Amino acid sequence: MTLPEFVTKISETVYELRIWVQPGANRSCQAGIHDQCLKLKLKSPPVDNKANKEIVSSLAEMLNLRPRDVRLKKGHKSRRKVIHITIETEPDWNIFET
Repeated sequence: MTLPEFVTKISETVYELRIWVQPGANRSCQAGIHDQCLKLKLKSPPVDNKANKEIVSSLAEMLNLRPRDVRLKKGHKSRRKVIHITIETEPDWNIFET
């Protein structure tokens, strides 16, 4: 399976996702690709780490993972985030309709 442009395989069980976040949106949803990143609109505001927590929980739910398998690696205070997911088998990347 071909990886989407926003995903890099780091090891057998770790994938890196590049995310672009728009916090404070009317609703949380995927919004296509922005600058080679998966764009996510988030209802959560960018205060008190709320948007970062929503990213982790949303990606875990989308990929059917435990939240502890999804880690924010870079971009804690930026719109551009780097997420590492740990997963035994490669997920169906088609869930990210881009």
